Amino acid sequence: MTAPETGKTRESRATVPVERSLEKRLLAYAAAAGASLVSVQAASAKVIYTPINLTIETGTVPLDLNHDGVVDFNVVERAGTQNFYPEYFRSLKINGAGHSGAGVLATSYHYFPPVVRARPLPSGMLIGPGEHFGRVQNANASMADLYASIGIDTYLRCYGWFAGFPFCSGTADTFLGLRFVVSGKTYYGWAGFSVIKVGFNRYRPYIHARLVGAAYEDVPGRPIRAGQLHDGTATIETAPDPQPATLGLLALGAPGLNIWRRREAT
Repeated sequence: MTAPETGKTRESRATVPVERSLEKRLLAYAAAAGASLVSVQAASAKVIYTPINLTIETGTVPLDLNHDGVVDFNVVERAGTQNFYPEYFRSLKINGAGHSGAGVLATSYHYFPPVVRARPLPSGMLIGPGEHFGRVQNANASMADLYASIGIDTYLRCYGWFAGFPFCSGTADTFLGLRFVVSGKTYYGWAGFSVIKVGFNRYRPYIHARLVGAAYEDVPGRPIRAGQLHDGTATIETAPDPQPATLGLLALGAPGLNIWRRREAT
């Protein structure tokens, strides 16, 4: 019998108000990039789409899918060394920011502890009830893991479906299937990547991931298709991006706005 999840539960929050002058500046940035938020009616439901257009580097990218000022998921890229001999690693993972009910469409491996590997979804695949979601409330779902060792045991290894396992080929135009819970109600969404390139540069692993956008269906329990922007559409749409890092942060909602404010102050 599986023990129930415990941890943070999500409650609805109003969007944090923004002063008028800053709001105008945000709108100007969004217009320049063609990245204003999209709310598209779809058969009495509404798909909320957020263009992001951000190249992920080492660190954490927060995703606030419903723009309530609460981070729903974190996409995390890490790099470093481990073990007693030089072993370099680089990883790309996603977690549910500690929220009860957070999940990612995934496959599970019965290691100890279990390894949850996120599945790269093709455009149009259904994301909703009845699908297998790996629980990521207090854990990471692995997207890509690379290891390189130099010495007695020399090897280069790639793991994870987003790494193109076992060939280290990476992926392109692919999606994550997401599930999150707010006030006891379950919602489904996706995050889209235009490219994930992986490999090794003089034994040093690298991951180049381009996160282009995310969306969710605002009717609780209603499924959404990977890449869906409105009824009958499933595609990755990439907006022009003259200032990728800044515009990407703006598209992340309140968490990105706080980071942007700190950069502006600096």
